[in-house]
Amino acid sequence: YDVKNNHYIKYNELSNDIALKIIQLLKNENINAFVYTIKNDFLNVYHNKLIKSYEINFFNERSNKTRYKKFIESPVPKNSNILYFTILEKEQVINNLYDKLKLIDNINITKYEDHYNKGLFYMEIYSIKSSKANGISYLKRTFNYNKIISFGDNYNDIPMFNISDYCYAVANAVNSLKEISTGIIDSNIHDSVAKFILN
Repeated sequence: YDVKNNHYIKYNELSNDIALKIIQLLKNENINAFVYTIKNDFLNVYHNKLIKSYEINFFNERSNKTRYKKFIESPVPKNSNILYFTILEKEQVINNLYDKLKLIDNINITKYEDHYNKGLFYMEIYSIKSSKANGISYLKRTFNYNKIISFGDNYNDIPMFNISDYCYAVANAVNSLKEISTGIIDSNIHDSVAKFILN
C-alpha cells in the first residue's frame, strides 16, 4: 500500500468461483470468517454476527484502529473482490476445515496457534500468488531495493524472514521466529518496531 498516494500498488484477489467455494464450505461447517475485500483502494471486512469471545476480541483489537479498513456485519456482497479469509477457532475445527480446503486448487492456507491465546488457532486463506514473502520480493524488484529488513512476531512471518537480509523478532514473538532472526527487539506492545526504525 502506498500511504502517500492512498493506493494499493499490487494485490491478488481470489477468483469468484474459488471464493464462492470457500464461502459455501464455511457455511456448511457453520464457521464464521472475517472476509477481506477491496473496492476503490479501500478494505471492507465482512463477518457474521460475532458471538464467541475470541472473535469479539479479534474485532475489538482491529476495528476503528485504522482508516484503511472497515468492519461490516453483513454477508459478502456478490461479485466482491475477495483478498483473503481469516478464521479464529479451536484446533480441531481448524484441522477439520484445513483437510477440506486442501481439495480446492489455487489457494494458500496458513494455520498457526494464536501466540497470545493458547488453544486457539488462526487460519488464513488467500490466493496462491499471495504471501508476505511474495509481496516483499515484488517491492524489491519493482523499486530496486538493495536489502530487505523485516519485523515479525508469529509463525506466518517465517517465510518473510527467510528471504530478508535482516530480520528482527519482537521480544514476545514465537520461539521459532526468534531462532531464525538477526536479532530480538523489545515487545511490540511498546512500539519497538517504530523505535527501531527511528533510531
